[in-house]
Amino acid sequence: MALSQSELIRLLESLRSAEGLELVRSIAERIRQELIEAEVTAKIGAEWNEYTEARTNYRNGHRDKTLSALREAHLMGNQLRTLPERLGGLTDLRELRLMDNEVTAPPPSIGELVRLRHLDLRNNQLGALPDAIGALTELTHLDLRNKRLTRLPDALALLPSLEKLDLRWNILDELPPWLDGLAHLGCVVLT
Repeated sequence: MALSQSELIRLLESLRSAEGLELVRSIAERIRQELIEAEVTAKIGAEWNEYTEARTNYRNGHRDKTLSALREAHLMGNQLRTLPERLGGLTDLRELRLMDNEVTAPPPSIGELVRLRHLDLRNNQLGALPDAIGALTELTHLDLRNKRLTRLPDALALLPSLEKLDLRWNILDELPPWLDGLAHLGCVVLT
């Protein structure tokens, strides 16, 4: 069944909405789970709850896999407007690249990404950053190149591992005094 160009455009617009993104995520998770199930079935040689002559027991299932072990997320150029609060559940995440989207603010749960080392939020619609960003104690690189940030949360001064902070192309009302402190700690601050 072929879709007309106008039908395709409507479909793409609905998928870009928050509900559409959630639907795509849900479908992708279901497909991934089905692939895992097929792999387990092939390896074990039995369907779930199935007895075979070659096996002395029933296959009694498995645990669903989750994305909590994800280490890198590259979500550039997807026109994302918001990020789910569940983002904080990705506790092994080391690198989060969200450049070239339309995100206005990361959710407060971003502070739960305690292993995050690289956060790239350049070229978004950032108006503000949550104070929770100060909990990212392993963060070494923070790219906030933007055209909308007018102020920085003081919580950024609490990032002990920060090596590079890129603030270019923003419209900051004033540079906070703690920026000098970061520079003295060896952090390269680009303004």
